[in-house]
Amino acid sequence: NGPYGERRIDGKAPLPTNQWTHVAVTLSGTVGTLYVNGVAVNSATDVIFAPWRIGETAQNWIGRSQFSADPYFSGSIDEFRIYRGAMSADQIATLAQGV
Repeated sequence: NGPYGERRIDGKAPLPTNQWTHVAVTLSGTVGTLYVNGVAVNSATDVIFAPWRIGETAQNWIGRSQFSADPYFSGSIDEFRIYRGAMSADQIATLAQGV
């Protein structure tokens, strides 16, 4: 649906600089939750389009937008994972401890 079908979950503050930060997003039903360093910082209850419904894609980047006017991510990405189901808050907190 283009930008009209997008959902976003914004953090409450900019990510810290000059340090590793663990960022996770879970989707359980229609609830998406954003975690920073193991702590839930925001959520959206209207996420009705699960990523697995997208199908095949051609613009599969991490740290880059599909729009040329958007800036690239200026940092390092150590690891990127996708799980088959939503992890619990405790599981996210455990993952974040490895940062």
